[in-house]
Amino acid sequence: MAVFVVMNNLNCHSCPVAHRKIRGCQGFNQPKNLLGVKVDRCPVKVVPGYVFEYITAYTFYKNKMLPNDGGYMEQPVKFIESMLILEKAVTNVRTKP
Repeated sequence: MAVFVVMNNLNCHSCPVAHRKIRGCQGFNQPKNLLGVKVDRCPVKVVPGYVFEYITAYTFYKNKMLPNDGGYMEQPVKFIESMLILEKAVTNVRTKP
């Protein structure tokens, strides 16, 4: 969901007033299906803020910049696992119609 939000440039601060109702800023009458997940409000509000930090780290990872000195084996397991999850999510978002 977070990858969808970022790849579609969804942002509460720049969201036009006319789009807020459509996107569910105040919630939907019935849950909507987004990428196989039922959401009851705007996807930006569903994703916790810290998740966007991982997406930022993913951008650096894809540009071959790792958070710690050294190579792959010197990186925290949580970081490596997060990058693998994000890689799969990015692929899924890109391939879904």
